[in-house]
Amino acid sequence: MSKATKRERQRQNREDRRLRELQAQKRSNRFKSIRNGGIVLALLVAIFVIVQVVNSNSNSKKKTTSTTTTSTTAAATTSAGPRPAGSPPLSIDPAATYTATIDTTQGTMVVALDTTDAKWGANNFITLARKGFYDGTSFERAAKDFVIQGGSPKSGTKRPASFVSELPQKAYAVGDILYAKSGSAQAGTADSTFFVITSDAALTTLQPNTYSDFGHLTSGLDVAKKIEGFAPASGDGPPTTPVTINKITIDGPPPTTGSTASTTTAPVATGATTTSAK
Repeated sequence: MSKATKRERQRQNREDRRLRELQAQKRSNRFKSIRNGGIVLALLVAIFVIVQVVNSNSNSKKKTTSTTTTSTTAAATTSAGPRPAGSPPLSIDPAATYTATIDTTQGTMVVALDTTDAKWGANNFITLARKGFYDGTSFERAAKDFVIQGGSPKSGTKRPASFVSELPQKAYAVGDILYAKSGSAQAGTADSTFFVITSDAALTTLQPNTYSDFGHLTSGLDVAKKIEGFAPASGDGPPTTPVTINKITIDGPPPTTGSTASTTTAPVATGATTTSAK
């Protein structure tokens, strides 16, 4: 082999080696670019995920706070309750305890008034009693194994405006005192007329969620049954022995004034004037 040929081969080998090195370098650079791009992409994805999680938690907290606030506001509104159209302004403390002592010509009955579930119903009864509305009125109905009914205005006295009071959150019970209403009146309609359940038999006759139940006898059920015993031969009508309410005395905090709830009136509800329990 001549020297020239040998030098040419050596040169060619160097060129080949340099070309392979360049190709290797290019592959290495391309791999580094891909690797670095992958790292950057992974970082961007991680940052995106973290931002989404943070925003989600933040929105969840805001939603929870909003829901809690809304629920609290709704509960407060429900608790305060708009004054039913026709009912007297709120003059009681719903958190306080009130009792009514009904002194009649046949004995005394004591009623624990329900200012929690029947705030407006109890408030109406307390307001009328404190005004002396019931003093001198009569029990106009005695129904055998059913109820006794009273509280209608005396002759020459105007009947109070009717309104739709609360419906009971529980089943009726013997000794409950409820507002009477005519059969065509809206459920819960109330004015001044009330009745006392005197017999278990009534519990199967009275339609549930129909009459506003605003209290319960704590004593004097025997007096109520005695008045029921004056039912006429027909079994239902004016007592054969007249029974008069001498006075109803309210035991509890004095009337309150300036109540927010008492200044807000609900839309007028339709319903006939209360007259009797059916």
